[in-house]
Amino acid sequence: MEVSLLRIILAGFPESLLLAYVSLGLVGVKTELKDYLKIGIVHTSGAIIIRGVLQLYGLHSLLLILLLVILLKLIVRLDLKLAVIGVLLAFIILFMIEAVVISILINYFEVDIAEIFNGDSFFNYLFSYSILLPLLIVALLIHFCDLKFNELANVDDS
Repeated sequence: MEVSLLRIILAGFPESLLLAYVSLGLVGVKTELKDYLKIGIVHTSGAIIIRGVLQLYGLHSLLLILLLVILLKLIVRLDLKLAVIGVLLAFIILFMIEAVVISILINYFEVDIAEIFNGDSFFNYLFSYSILLPLLIVALLIHFCDLKFNELANVDDS
């Protein structure tokens, strides 16, 4: 699957930024903009390599989860346990959003799932942008409503 530079810039990079923000926010951690940008650039680059170059479909989600955990540990100097919890929670939210969006696209537009994941198809762009809005809403809830789950996980911020 060939991914265009435009899709990487308009969907892949924002998704990586939102995943980093949600991962950190859910465990009550805030960091500087430069850290989010570093994480976003490296995570997006990793996604390009894993999906586009290595073509590790199926494993790509696990590898991207692992990459984000490592990035949070190295760049933000986050405790490994908090990094794992935050990233897993963020990806669970992402997977739930993706499942709902795929279901809507398949049922409403009556398209095949292969058409949704086809590199530069209209439905691929629609899917990519449709998952960004709910992820942005979660990020805004974290920012404005102080939504976090570290108390539920019984872990310290330190």
